[in-house]
Amino acid sequence: MKRSEEDIKAIFMKYYPFLVLFSKKMVGSKEDAEDIILHVFSNSIPKFHKYESEDKIKALLFISAKNASLNHVIQRKVKASNERKYGQLSPDIYEEYDGLKSQLLMKIYEHASALPEQCQKIFYLSC
Repeated sequence: MKRSEEDIKAIFMKYYPFLVLFSKKMVGSKEDAEDIILHVFSNSIPKFHKYESEDKIKALLFISAKNASLNHVIQRKVKASNERKYGQLSPDIYEEYDGLKSQLLMKIYEHASALPEQCQKIFYLSC
């Protein structure tokens, strides 16, 4: 069932505050919860046409919000664990990494230019 823009706005206005509160209870931060729920809506809106009733859309939104919030909590715990394990990385390491990455990409493209023309096309299309 194709939903109009007004229907989507109405669904957003109706469920957004509840979804933010729901997510905030899991992630602890209102700002993070708002970001998560906006992301949930942007990913869910294209799926709305699959559902006849609003109850099914509501279930989709709450399940998606729960999963996204749990993923956020897990990622935050993994990051904190890595920081405890390896310490806080200095900005110099990131700059060095970016420099090495750039050098490596330049070398790859230099060698790719030595390939036959068809191979080059395939290489560049795959990248």
